[in-house]
Amino acid sequence: MKARTDEKRSDISFTRGILTIVLVAIYTFAGGIKLWEINAYQSGLENAPFIPSVASTFLAYTIPLFCFAICIMLIYGFFIPELSRPALLLYLGSISVFTLYIAYILVFTERETCTCLGLMKYWNWTYNLLLNIGVLILLVITIRLESKEQRVLKISVAIDEAKPEASEKEGV
Repeated sequence: MKARTDEKRSDISFTRGILTIVLVAIYTFAGGIKLWEINAYQSGLENAPFIPSVASTFLAYTIPLFCFAICIMLIYGFFIPELSRPALLLYLGSISVFTLYIAYILVFTERETCTCLGLMKYWNWTYNLLLNIGVLILLVITIRLESKEQRVLKISVAIDEAKPEASEKEGV
């Protein structure tokens, strides 16, 4: 029984690890591209609905740094598992906000405010929306795997704790 739970946990951990690396790569690229083209990104934020132009400079630096902070938490989550869940939830919250913003622009505005908010300046907003939806799906899968991994870990710990008691009873 213990070997099966360890094997199952290993498979779940491997899959979750690969998905986490993909998610880190996406947000690192997204934050990096925004900082690389900071002037275009800031000017796009100035033209964005709901964002006061005075906040554009602050947001132009804060959003990429926030993406990097989430990535750092996810990486440290490999070594400190307690960081994984909060990092994944922060990622989910931020990408949800970005996705809803893109959907709003596509549905309710006459023109797309800028191309700076996408991963690449040559992408249109529809491609960016589809990519974000794909990232949301990956995130939900990763969060579910993380939850499943924690349940399997608890079962494994319970089995380990039950073994000494069973051995003591047999020895008596």
